[in-house]
Amino acid sequence: MDIVGSFVQVDSPDGTTYRTGAVVARVSDDSFLVRFDNMGDVKAPTIMELFHTDEMAEYTTDGLKRWRFFSDAEEYRKWFDWIDSPSPPKVVNLVKK
Repeated sequence: MDIVGSFVQVDSPDGTTYRTGAVVARVSDDSFLVRFDNMGDVKAPTIMELFHTDEMAEYTTDGLKRWRFFSDAEEYRKWFDWIDSPSPPKVVNLVKK
C-alpha cells in the first residue's frame, strides 16, 4: 500500500494533542515526507518533517495508534465530524437486589 497522498492525523505520545497533514513524498523504502497543515489554519506555518515507518507504527502511552491515515480530505472530515459529535445518551436501569 502506498501512503503518499494520504491525509494523516498524528497524536502526541501522551494522546492529549494532535496534528494534521498529508504524506507528500516517499524518500526511501521506509521513509516519508509529511507536510503538517494544522487542519488548514492559514495562520499556522506549514511544516514538513521526515518520518520512518517505525515512527508511523508507534502507540500512545494509552496503547492507541498515534497515526491515522485517510485516503482523502473528505474521508478525514467525515471521521473527524463523527468523532467530534456527541454520543447519544444511554439509559441504564438499576435493579436493586
